[in-house]
Amino acid sequence: MNEQNTTNDNLKMESLMRNGISEVHVANQDGGLLVKGDVSMAEDFDSQSAKAVALVDVNGNEAIDPNIGLVSFLMDKVSYKQHYLFSYREVVKHGVKIVFLVGNREIYASQMNKLYNQVNSSPDKKFSNPVIVVPLETALKNGLKAVDISGSEITLETPHLYLYLAVLDGQHRLMVALEHTDVDLSLELIDYDGDLMSFIEILNSMDKNWTNEDRKKTNLETGKSTNKLYTESSKMQREFGVSPKYADYLLTFKRDATKKADLIAGKDSTPFSEENAGRGYQLYKAIAYKFNDDKNIKKVEFIDAIVYVHNQNGDSNNQTFTRDMKCFITMMSDLVKNDILSLLKDKNYGSLKTSLLSYFQKFHSKYKNDLEHIEKEQDQKISELDVEKTMSPTKSDKIKAIKKGAPNEIFENRKNICLYNRSKKMKQIEND
Repeated sequence: MNEQNTTNDNLKMESLMRNGISEVHVANQDGGLLVKGDVSMAEDFDSQSAKAVALVDVNGNEAIDPNIGLVSFLMDKVSYKQHYLFSYREVVKHGVKIVFLVGNREIYASQMNKLYNQVNSSPDKKFSNPVIVVPLETALKNGLKAVDISGSEITLETPHLYLYLAVLDGQHRLMVALEHTDVDLSLELIDYDGDLMSFIEILNSMDKNWTNEDRKKTNLETGKSTNKLYTESSKMQREFGVSPKYADYLLTFKRDATKKADLIAGKDSTPFSEENAGRGYQLYKAIAYKFNDDKNIKKVEFIDAIVYVHNQNGDSNNQTFTRDMKCFITMMSDLVKNDILSLLKDKNYGSLKTSLLSYFQKFHSKYKNDLEHIEKEQDQKISELDVEKTMSPTKSDKIKAIKKGAPNEIFENRKNICLYNRSKKMKQIEND
C-alpha cells in the first residue's frame, strides 16, 4: 500500500512539475531567433496583433505562415467546435499561455479538490463546462492587471504578448488542469470589449454569488478603493481564523461595517480607524489567549455581547473600556469561561449579553483601582505565550495547507505539500 501511494504521489508531482516548469520554443516575430516561452498556464487563441507571427511547436520544426494569425493556425491544427472551443491539452502544445486577472476571485483549495474528484470519475477526465478566456491584450487595455502562475506580472511590454490569454471564468478548473496532466478542459475564446471586471462578476455569479469579500478584493486590486479596513480585515481572518464579518466587526465595532450597495458602487461604508483597529486587535489577542481556537468564541454574537457591555457602561468609559475588558477576559475563571461558551453553543445570545455584563461589572468593581497594573501583567503573559509558540519546536514539520489565496500561492503550497508527502512516504518505505 505504501508503494502504491508513493507511486500516486510521484505521478502528481510529475504533473505539477510538468505544468509549472515545462517550456516550448517560440520563434520571434521575424521568424529568426528562437526564444523560450513558459507554458505553466498555457491555453489557446490569437488577437489581431497576432498576425505575422512565426511560431514552432514543441518539436521546434513547424512554423506558422507569417500571413496567418494564431487563431487561424489553431483552427487548422487543433480540433474545435463553434464559438472557438479548443482543447486545453491540444492548445498548450503550441505555446499559448493563460494568465490570471488581478481582482478575480481567490482560489479555494477545497473547490479544486471537489472539482478534481468530479472530473476524475468521468471516463475522459474532461470538464464539461469550458473555461472562458479573452486575449490578454484586451484585458490589459481594459485597465486590468494580470499575473502568471508564478505570481509574476504580465504587462503590455511583456515579450510575445500575443501568446497570452486571460481567464475570465473557470479559474478553479484551470488550476486542476495545471495540477493534473491527465485532466482536460475546453477553452472558449470570446471577443468582449466592455467592462471586463463587471462581466467577470456576472460570469462567476452563475455558479456562486459574488460575495462582499469578492467585491472588497476587486475594489482594492482594481484601485476603486484604498480602504485599509479591507486589508486589515483580511489579515485578521488569516491570522486568527475568523469570519469576514467577525473581523470587520472587531476592527470597527460596527456590525454592518461593509454594505453591499457601497461595495458595488466602489464606496467605503466605514472608513478605517487606527484607534478602533488597535482596540480590536487588543481584544482579540485576549480572546485568543483565553479561549484558544474554540469555534464558539468566533461567533459574531460574542462581539455583540462585548459591544452591549460597552454601551451599558457609557461613552465616558470608552478610553479605558478596552483595557478593562481585555483584563477581564484574560483573568476569566474557568467557571465564567465555560458558562460563556455554553451560552454561545446553545445560541442563548440574550442571556449571553446579560451574563457577560454581570461578570464584567463584578470584575471591574473588584479590580478597578488596580487595572493599570493588571494590564501590564496580562500583556506580558500574552507576549510570553506568543514568544513560546514561536520559539518552541513543532511536533511535526508538516506543511500547513492554505485554504484560499492567489493562484500562485495555492499552486506553490500544494506542490510543496506533495513534495513533503512523497518524501515522508519514501522514508517510511526505507524504514519498513
